[in-house]
Amino acid sequence: MLLRGHRPRLQEALTESLEALSVDERDAWAHLTHGIALWRMRRHGEAEEAFRRALDFNPNFALAHAFLGCPLATRGADEEAIRSAERALRLSPLDGLVSAYASFAMVFAHFGAERYADGVVWARRLIEKQPENLMANYLLVAASAMQKDSTTATEALARSLRLQQDFSLAWVSSTTPLIGEVADRVLEGLRKAGVPE
Repeated sequence: MLLRGHRPRLQEALTESLEALSVDERDAWAHLTHGIALWRMRRHGEAEEAFRRALDFNPNFALAHAFLGCPLATRGADEEAIRSAERALRLSPLDGLVSAYASFAMVFAHFGAERYADGVVWARRLIEKQPENLMANYLLVAASAMQKDSTTATEALARSLRLQQDFSLAWVSSTTPLIGEVADRVLEGLRKAGVPE
């Protein structure tokens, strides 16, 4: 999920995905990889297009449905993002990677719709499976703070600080692939929870 310090790797992934697509334009995995690199570079519109191309070639590609939900939620297409994430989970209910990105899409979508209690539910589900997932933990901080649950926010913040010692608003801003209103609301929740600047 990181941007800071990983830009050369992201550019390399982007270049390699384009090379793969030049060999086989119908390769759903190459479109997915291309989309992931674009999404992490905050080029969400292009990422959405790449994920949709992956699904053109493999409509039952669960991981592509999971990732598609992320840029959809960021641009405010909350219900479509939720449907995409739900489809991913139906197609591949036991895959941890599908579950993680479908859960992120769910949290992002609920943040976009200001349904913070639902965001808490999805962040908790992911933390149950991946307790050391930093983004899941700080999304729980933000969603809990937005619904004024200071106890949950404080506990999740303590976990986040254990996972990332220099955890701060600046760190989140420089590492998250989120942009726009969803990113602003996450940062607002973190600020309410007392995350340092």
